[in-house]
Amino acid sequence: MTSKFFQIITAMVVLIRMTGMAAADQVNHQTFDAILAAYVEPEGVKYEQMCADPRLQEYLDLLASTNPDAIAVSKERFAFWLNVYNAYSIQAICAEYPIDNINDLHFGGMMFAVVTGNSVWDKPIVKVGGETYTLKQVDHEILRPNFQDPRIQFAIACGAVGCAPTRNEAYVAARLDQQLDDQARRFIQDRAINSFDATKRRADISPLFKWSSKDFGESEEDVLRFIAQYTSDQISQQIMADPSQWRIKYKKYDLSLNDVK
Repeated sequence: MTSKFFQIITAMVVLIRMTGMAAADQVNHQTFDAILAAYVEPEGVKYEQMCADPRLQEYLDLLASTNPDAIAVSKERFAFWLNVYNAYSIQAICAEYPIDNINDLHFGGMMFAVVTGNSVWDKPIVKVGGETYTLKQVDHEILRPNFQDPRIQFAIACGAVGCAPTRNEAYVAARLDQQLDDQARRFIQDRAINSFDATKRRADISPLFKWSSKDFGESEEDVLRFIAQYTSDQISQQIMADPSQWRIKYKKYDLSLNDVK
């Protein structure tokens, strides 16, 4: 009788685990999708309304209860961690809102905070599957090494005017490549962030391409070749004809909050 009882209990535990893993394989991002659709505009984010929406915490609770190791499909995991980063990045802003600048999230300005390890990206605020991470860990230890896609740089949004635009929808495996290409195109073709002078063969680009240069290749020519994939046809052709003839200048990074009142 006792043996039969334990066999039943064991079978139930296995079934529960299998059911949980199957559910995790396709995490429902519809709540986050609805939040982004409601509050993200082409010019920025309506943080005041978004931060007051209880659905954001509901979505964070979902992420916290999800075991990412049970997500069997690589693109599902990729989309999952992109959404994790962006949802918790928004939460970091909401925790301190109202603010005018991302520097308001940490002490002493960006350079001091980054050097001392006290930036908002170093705070252990990301809760997933019973583990706690920093935004930096999600970026540098999960997303970039595991998925090795330079378009990550344009998919994760820090909320600053100078960083990747906040997308008005959640990332999903079925359309992930299309979404990533669109993010790269939007970022690179934003003239406030990147501009190109074909006559002078000069590219004034975001310092993001300098800080994360290894993601795009081994040299500035590799950076330009990557950029050429997402610029206008005219600029793309001129860059690809001879990228060594182009000169790069890095613009100032705008840390103003991409807030829409």
